[in-house]
Amino acid sequence: MSAALKVAQSEVGDAWTALEQQGNFSKSYGLQNGTPVLRTIYDPFSTVVGADGSITRTPFPNNTIPSNRFDPLGAAFMKDFWAPNNPGDNITGVNNYKFGYIDAWHYYNFGDRVDYNINDK
Repeated sequence: MSAALKVAQSEVGDAWTALEQQGNFSKSYGLQNGTPVLRTIYDPFSTVVGADGSITRTPFPNNTIPSNRFDPLGAAFMKDFWAPNNPGDNITGVNNYKFGYIDAWHYYNFGDRVDYNINDK
């Protein structure tokens, strides 16, 4: 006998905004002790280790990664990712991709029964 178990499901996630997909993080916020702060994007090739072991980096100008620094394969993949479908739960834009669906699990239940009476006959 075949049956289907149908369960309502929902998914919540984060998707890159259109600006972020272009490398522009000038409107990308995070929370620090509950206070919204602009997320600073640093140039990884500007890292300098000082004589005392301190590490310094330079932020990208205007918090924007230049398009000539994009990996071509990564840039091609970015076009295939989903776009946000809501503004998010707070100023950070967290949980800006939500959707619900019905998950149907088809299963087959095969059962058999045999009665056997063990005796001397």
